[in-house]
Amino acid sequence: MQSSPHLAILLLSLGACAGRTDGGESNDRDPTPGDGPEPVLLRLEGDVPDAGLGSAVAVGGAGAWASAPHGPEAVVFLLDPDTGLIPQLTAGGRAGLALATDHTGSLLIGAPLLGDGAVLDREGNAVLQGGGVGLGVGPGPVALDAGGWTDGAGGGVRTGARPSSIAVAGTQVAVGMAFGPDSALIGTLAVPRENPSEGFAIAGADLNGDGVPEWAIGAPQAGLVRVLTSDGQTMAELSGEGRFGAALSMADLDGDGRAELLVGAPRARSDAGEAVLYDGDLQELQRFRGMPSDRLGTAVALAPEGVLLGAPGGPGQPGAVVWIRELRE
Repeated sequence: MQSSPHLAILLLSLGACAGRTDGGESNDRDPTPGDGPEPVLLRLEGDVPDAGLGSAVAVGGAGAWASAPHGPEAVVFLLDPDTGLIPQLTAGGRAGLALATDHTGSLLIGAPLLGDGAVLDREGNAVLQGGGVGLGVGPGPVALDAGGWTDGAGGGVRTGARPSSIAVAGTQVAVGMAFGPDSALIGTLAVPRENPSEGFAIAGADLNGDGVPEWAIGAPQAGLVRVLTSDGQTMAELSGEGRFGAALSMADLDGDGRAELLVGAPRARSDAGEAVLYDGDLQELQRFRGMPSDRLGTAVALAPEGVLLGAPGGPGQPGAVVWIRELRE
């Protein structure tokens, strides 16, 4: 794949901070004058142990966000390149356990334990509520509950197993189910399970430029991501270690009509974690590695505005977010 200038700049940002892409250790070099555009990587760290900053992340036209849902109070932060983490919402109910941006770039916040479940906007107003919603959230808005997904207006689908992930591509909603006879329900198409925990994560977008979304389904217990055509046929299988496939995101970074795929592997490299970026042909473009005990890749978000990686860490750690922002020529 020949990258556009925009994607090339984004990859430079990744490469200057992530080191080699061939499996070797990071060179951790600092960019020097003459290397080209200055890398635009930010690492933002929390200050509350066990709050889980980076458990969920979202990026869209209106900004970039990360949550710390496991502290005494759940906090959702706006990420600012100049001032760092700006609290946007403090609430109970594990607010921010799931984050997404809608079609306008506005933030959606899953709060499954707030009352009977809720999806909130960035001001804390309920967009959806009741019925246990908020386990997962996507554009629409749509949200997971214990039995399927709903849009709060009579739309939705009941699933055959407890849902674990949700994704929206165009007008099509897909639900992943890590346990049960099927790994996913894509619209009304049931995808039979092929790997343990398949459906833990799901993402969809047009990888090959034919105008129809393809779907990636993560099976982190097996360290696999299965990529499906729109009719549910397996077109490729990616593999890795360290719960590879625990988080997925797809978006067209460079505007060429073909999406890229980002895969999180939070337990790779002795819990440092990593995330792997693939092009539309599913060839590896870049590998970003976390610091010791980061669990980088627990959450990932991909958009033309940048790449966002959650690193909530292990016990006693406050967590962190890594944000690679795109530069344009």
